[in-house]
Parts: sequence; structure tokens; C-alpha cells
Amino acid sequence: MEQQHFEDASAAAAMPVPEEAAAVEATFGGGIIAGTDAEVGLLADPSTLPRSISASAPRTQFVADKEALGAMSDEERIERIRESVERTPTQREILYQILLYFQETHSYEEGEDYVASHKAYKPRMQSPRILIDILVRAGGIDVDELDSDGQVITEEMKDELRALEAPEDEIEDLIVDWRLTTSTAGEAFLAQYTPASRLQKLIDRVPAQAWIYTDLLAFCKEKRTLGAINDHLPLQKMPHMDDDESSPRIQPSVFVSRLDEADGLTWEEGWLTTKEGEEFLATHA
Repeated sequence: MEQQHFEDASAAAAMPVPEEAAAVEATFGGGIIAGTDAEVGLLADPSTLPRSISASAPRTQFVADKEALGAMSDEERIERIRESVERTPTQREILYQILLYFQETHSYEEGEDYVASHKAYKPRMQSPRILIDILVRAGGIDVDELDSDGQVITEEMKDELRALEAPEDEIEDLIVDWRLTTSTAGEAFLAQYTPASRLQKLIDRVPAQAWIYTDLLAFCKEKRTLGAINDHLPLQKMPHMDDDESSPRIQPSVFVSRLDEADGLTWEEGWLTTKEGEEFLATHA
């Protein structure tokens, strides 16, 4: 896909999931099925991915995924990546970091080592290889197949060999390695998904509550327990749900969780403002 298709998309706000999606079964990719004519059902569930993380990457096929992604609009492709990143909250940060990492080209092995050593990766998560391939199948990472000389094997080259009646096994045997790079759609998603943009959306969501987010970012420049946060923001100071005084007040932990999801706070044996959170606070003090 050509870069110009994403010139506006990279600056756009996050697309909302179509309302019809609420009725769609919560399968992988289900959130945009109702909003596209593309064959998104072809996008496989990551649980079907091979569990191997061996140096010689298994021959995972992406043809069906490419066909489905090819039928999507630019915005749908970006939303597809967003859905994949946000589908499992505990894996959200490491998937985001993987997309950032592959902005420079790397091999599977390099990517697996990066993921396994990253502080956002936990042993209870899926294997590093599967996490990478989730993003490949979502269209966030492009994969180039290489021959023994390190040259990219294109589909055109494969078609030429097929025209010469070369067996499929021989064509596949030409592939000895892979190189991965964040796709154009992945880059557009990253431009939308920076911590600063996510934090700004929190601030803008309910302007009357903006002070709570900035207050927490400032308070948590030093590690704070939830108990300390509750003391700092007693319940009587917190807003009511839906601004209805007859409704319960919103717990401070709700705002902490939102800042965590936006990468403004992180848990390190206490809630601590991230570097990105401090940078955001400096422009919103």
C-alpha cells in the first residue's frame, strides 16, 4: 500500500469500534467484522499459531491474512492493528513495544531476544514468537522472505518458478530466513498511539476531570501505593459517576488504571509516573 494513503490516517483520532460489533462474538478480529466487507474471518486466531520459538522459524503461512487485509480500507487496517494490540490488556504494552522495535528491520531471532528480555514481557504471556506473529497477522509487521544469498524472494519470482512447473516444495525450500519491518499501517497506528496522544484523550474525555490525571502524574513522580493515592485523593473529592450526585463516586483506582493503560503510570512495586507521563505533565502543568 502506498504511503500517501496514510498521510491523514496517522494524525487521525482512534477509530471507534462500530456499534454493531457489540453483537459480534468476541473472536479474534471480531470487533471490526461488522464494519467491513473484507473477509476478516480469514485472519486466524493467534492460538492456532505454532508454539515453536526455534531459530529456524516454522513455515507459518500468511496468504489468507494478506488477502483479507488487502480488502480493507486504510482505516480498517489501522483499527485491525489496534484491536490486536488491545485485545489482551496484559500484553498491550509489549505488543506496542514490538511495533516500535521493528521500525528498524530485524530477524525473528533478534525480535524474540528483544521481547524475552523486555521488562514488559512476563513468562505467563504467550511466547515471544507468537506475540510477533500476532502483529504480522494483523498487518502491523511486514515479513520479507530471504534466499541463501540474503535476497528477498518476491511473489513475482515464485510465480515465474510456478510457470516453469517448479514443485511448491522446491519454491518453499528457497526460503532460508526472514526479515521483519513495521508496515505502513503499523507506522500509522504508532503515530496515533503514542503515550502523549493517549494521555491527551484522557484529558479531553471529561475536561472537568482533567485535574485528577495531572494531579496523579505529579503525585506519582515518587512511587506511591494505592493506599497513599487514596489518602491523597479522598473519595469525597472524587467526581460522581455520570456527574449524577445520586450515583457513587468514582474510585481513585479507576483513574490510576486509565493512566496505566495510557502509559502515564507504571507499576514498579508502587505506582510511578513514566518518562512519557512526566513529559506530558511538563506541557500540562
